[in-house]
Amino acid sequence: PLPTPLPTPLPTPLPTTKPKPKQGIVQFVPFPHKDLGVGKEAVCWWKWRNARARNDELVTTLLGADVGSPDPIQRRMFAETLCVPDSPAQLSKLHIFSSEQAKQCLSNITLGMSGDSYNRQMFIGLGEILTTRVSNTHITSSKEREKTLWETQKALGLARRRNTSFPDVQWMCHRECYGKSGRFYKDCPSCVRNFRRKNKKRLVVPVIGTAVHIFVRYKKSFALEGTLEELRKLFNATPHLIFNSQPAYDLAKVPDKYRNNTSGRDHVYWNMIEELNNHKIRYLDFYQLTHTCHFDNCTSDGGHRSRFVNRWKAQLLLNTLCDYTPVV
Repeated sequence: PLPTPLPTPLPTPLPTTKPKPKQGIVQFVPFPHKDLGVGKEAVCWWKWRNARARNDELVTTLLGADVGSPDPIQRRMFAETLCVPDSPAQLSKLHIFSSEQAKQCLSNITLGMSGDSYNRQMFIGLGEILTTRVSNTHITSSKEREKTLWETQKALGLARRRNTSFPDVQWMCHRECYGKSGRFYKDCPSCVRNFRRKNKKRLVVPVIGTAVHIFVRYKKSFALEGTLEELRKLFNATPHLIFNSQPAYDLAKVPDKYRNNTSGRDHVYWNMIEELNNHKIRYLDFYQLTHTCHFDNCTSDGGHRSRFVNRWKAQLLLNTLCDYTPVV
């Protein structure tokens, strides 16, 4: 019998590789960092968008080269609504940072954050962006806030121990910069100096926000001037500081026992804006974005904010510290 012919080998297909999506360049911006505007320049309106909508001008503006492949954090930010600046000039400065982009930007600095409960919640929001461990559970009590704060600190520290390129983001000066102590104007700057000395091998960027607890320590007749005077001392003693404004309050949701102390705090915000030219700080305006948040779940108690607002505050901090340039 004739031998069975060998089968004709099929041609080996060429390996197919999907083209990599275009990447943007992310860089840390040294002090005075980026100016996102204060007061009227910082007015923004909350809007929802689909992060995958390539033909949406707002989406392409805020995602740049990531428009075709947003990461889970970016997709979530759009789904949760964004506070879009009224000013086209301010909008052009914004980028919704992915988790990897945020880590890349912060990889060579030490970010030391501190202040009152409002800023503790922003720290929690930044931790969620960096670790991608996201929650929408309302933080409704100080006990729960403390627990979540230290869980975030632990998660960030553990991630850095596992990978030294992970950003060094720390909660510092827990009591010293809270504002309740009459020694705030001495103890907070001193604690920040010690934190800088402890981390002297890296550039330390301090981020602090506190005014509320200083304000309520004083009698109403002197509360505004007393608060401003203590903050002036903080600014003069703490160079290259990022200072976060207070929120706007929804007095209808503030519990009755706190409502009287809460009213009048807006004066601190407006007077702080007038102070800015006298100090070398970067002022991050959170008042405007909370003033226009009209959803029922913006705030649980009139002042403390929902998780999605905390993550947006963290994105604004990233936009202050980081610059994104799309690669064409």
